[in-house]
Amino acid sequence: MASLTLAALALLAGFVLAALRLRWPWLLLPAAAFGVALALDGGFVGQKAIARLAMPAGALWLLGYAGVLALLSAGHARAAIGAGGLWLLYSLAGNLWLGGVLLRHLEAPFTAAPTGHFDAALVLGGGTALRPDGAPQLGPAGDRLRVAARLFRAGQVDRLVTCGTSVAGIQQAEERDLAEETAALWAEWGVPEAAIVRVPGPRNTREEIAALRALVAEHGWQRVAVITSAWHLPRALALARAAGLDVVPVGADFRGEAPVAGVFGLIPSANGLYRVQTAAWELLGRATGR
Repeated sequence: MASLTLAALALLAGFVLAALRLRWPWLLLPAAAFGVALALDGGFVGQKAIARLAMPAGALWLLGYAGVLALLSAGHARAAIGAGGLWLLYSLAGNLWLGGVLLRHLEAPFTAAPTGHFDAALVLGGGTALRPDGAPQLGPAGDRLRVAARLFRAGQVDRLVTCGTSVAGIQQAEERDLAEETAALWAEWGVPEAAIVRVPGPRNTREEIAALRALVAEHGWQRVAVITSAWHLPRALALARAAGLDVVPVGADFRGEAPVAGVFGLIPSANGLYRVQTAAWELLGRATGR
């Protein structure tokens, strides 16, 4: 705690000395408040906050703020305003709180557990990754596979439909059969082969929904669920409605948890950038009908 407080006070002292050269020293008040809050947090949380400032996203944040101060100190007010605007946008783009708010907005309608029986459940692709030896493993969105398997074991679903083919050149050099990867993991968890329907062709959500529509027409399924990350469900449901499908949404992979108030959540981070970009991607896809 003592070392943390000293570090925060040293940071404050540096800002105070810099303020002596500024025409607008009140602009240092946010930095002063941040330093005080950092000292008050103390302990393990404060240490993590300082470590986050040393990471690329946090270090760029500090450098950006220092650049704004340098421009003001040199008397370049207009350039400082422009740089300050960019710094603020970067702060928001990597902010855990903003990302959490946006994701919770997308996820809110799908928090309830599914009830009743389903003839089939479509699990959208993207929940798997590959080990170095080429064997499938759960990816960051792998919770959708677990939710589907749990519903099957509970007797709520007769058939599990797995879709997807990755597009070469986006995240890997060669395309992957995401449907086969998902089926392989389900088999490890005891889902019988007869209960798995593979649709390897679709490359995005629109094509997956089109494939589901063809399967519903072919098999005459009456009640069908769509399982995917909860933040992705609004876009998936919009595409299903556009295709004339009445499906039940089942959420997985919830990521909109709210961070604890404190300076830790203010510092841009990889997690904050991921949350904000994920929500922005979904909103953009919804707006463009993709």
